[in-house]
Amino acid sequence: MKLRVLTHNVFITANARPAAWREHARALLAVVREHDVAIACLQEVPRRLAALVARECSTHVAVVRTGPWPEEALVALLRRDRVRGHRDVAMPVAAHDGQLALLDLALRGTPVPLRLMHAHLDFYSRERRLRAADAIVSAIGSAPRHALLACGDFNEPAAADAIHGRLHAAGLRDAWDTPAGGAAGPRTRPGTFHGFKGLDGPSVHIDWVLANDPLRAVSCDVVDHARLAFSDHVAVLAEFELGDRGTRSTP
Repeated sequence: MKLRVLTHNVFITANARPAAWREHARALLAVVREHDVAIACLQEVPRRLAALVARECSTHVAVVRTGPWPEEALVALLRRDRVRGHRDVAMPVAAHDGQLALLDLALRGTPVPLRLMHAHLDFYSRERRLRAADAIVSAIGSAPRHALLACGDFNEPAAADAIHGRLHAAGLRDAWDTPAGGAAGPRTRPGTFHGFKGLDGPSVHIDWVLANDPLRAVSCDVVDHARLAFSDHVAVLAEFELGDRGTRSTP
């Protein structure tokens, strides 16, 4: 089974022109449809836009979750013909640093359950980001029979290795490390945050898609589409093949 996963920090300010809200929602959904995305993880989504996306979406179920920043939501779009059910998972800690939503998904056509860990970590404090990473590691440990998927804006370059390294040690692999076109060796990481000032390569590669076995990354790339120019991030799109461990899905 192939599964395309997209992560994108939307960053549309609450004072955007009212006429632009619907345009932004439709642009997001068009990119998701055109790239055949099964799971889209959107961060920093104003609640008004989240409501529009949920209302405009017909191909995906929109799961909207707020966190400690109530004006912003995490939105997971789950394609109806790939995901037959989902349920919230209790946070491994009472309070987290940033926004973190956990969902267990039942996928059509496979008995393998999938735990989705959708993150938008704190921008200002590395200590808070590390605590959130520990919460993700705890969520990994409580799902030993699941395929695992962690997506989002981690607000730390992968090359810094503190958070990236912790998640790697917990069994997750960055889809970006999949060699392009079968070529051997790692690829240069692109920038994923530009702040409307231009991309700066690996130092701003802060948006990741990570997974464990039995999710095998086939490809990973950025989606720097002009229709998404309202954001100060570019989207990251990964494709996986999902194996079968012979387990039963029970969300």
